[in-house]
Amino acid sequence: MTNQPSTDTQVSWTWADQISTYRFWGLLVFYFLSAVCVTSLSTFLSLFLTDELGLQFRDVGIVFTVIAIAGLFGFYVAWVATRWKTIPVLIIAGVLQLLGGLLITTPGLASITILRLAGAFFFGLGAGVVMLAIPSILSGGRGGDKAFVISFGIVFVVTHIGEAFAPALMGALRNGLGIFIPVCMILGLIVLLPVKPSLFNAPPPQRIYPLVPTRRDPISVAILCLIPFYWLYWLYRAHGEVASIAPSRNILSPQASWLASTFVPLLYPVIANSLIDALNTRASELGKPSYSHSWVIFLWAFTFPPVAMALVQSDLNKAMVELTSQAT
Repeated sequence: MTNQPSTDTQVSWTWADQISTYRFWGLLVFYFLSAVCVTSLSTFLSLFLTDELGLQFRDVGIVFTVIAIAGLFGFYVAWVATRWKTIPVLIIAGVLQLLGGLLITTPGLASITILRLAGAFFFGLGAGVVMLAIPSILSGGRGGDKAFVISFGIVFVVTHIGEAFAPALMGALRNGLGIFIPVCMILGLIVLLPVKPSLFNAPPPQRIYPLVPTRRDPISVAILCLIPFYWLYWLYRAHGEVASIAPSRNILSPQASWLASTFVPLLYPVIANSLIDALNTRASELGKPSYSHSWVIFLWAFTFPPVAMALVQSDLNKAMVELTSQAT
């Protein structure tokens, strides 16, 4: 085995660096689909085994015990994954989870005791690896406390979303457990395959995408941001325009800004706060007074986002004026 350490080589990635790359989203979607499968199986497998196969509760309990024990063994494989060939090990774990799901949800296979137990072991082992390795990779803390909290927070939110929606979805597909789980795992593997094997060990890519700043009326921005599509458009533009005035690795790329706000809306106050932090840092470098306080933007972004957007736009307008006056 060729060593490819992923925890010993410390490379500085900010939270924005991570979220602005496909590797973050690929791992996150794979993790989400794996978690959905685990929740669906834990909710409906006992019904499937008793109703479809006529197994006794003792036999059902054995299946869940094997899954739990196999998940504990996943700790060791996850440790290997975080130290060496991370993506190949995750692919193997996903294949094991897929194979295990097929063996314990396909009536003709699950009715055979040895195949049922083997499926339980494969599923538990694969799920254990994914559940342990990916949060460790995403929230490895290479970029400091902020990167750790944000990355771990996203994993935490995604896990709870999966736990909340998987049973409701499977409620309508109770008899389709043997189709639902394989489809989820196959989609997860497809998303995982393009993820770069270097993950967050190589230096973060250059990702400053400046856009020409445009002056906008803050009140108009607040009103228009009540429209979801304009909200996303403004986020895209604001990140590119702030990057042209106050380049910072602590702000997202324009594409990542609307992607994160759409799929992880809980992250929006942090995103808005990063914009004003970048503008304030630039003002400090120029010897100018700071703009809005970070905590003000954060609170408005949490309680009523359009006001936060208007304040950021107002400060962006001021920064444009100061930049122009300095140039002349």
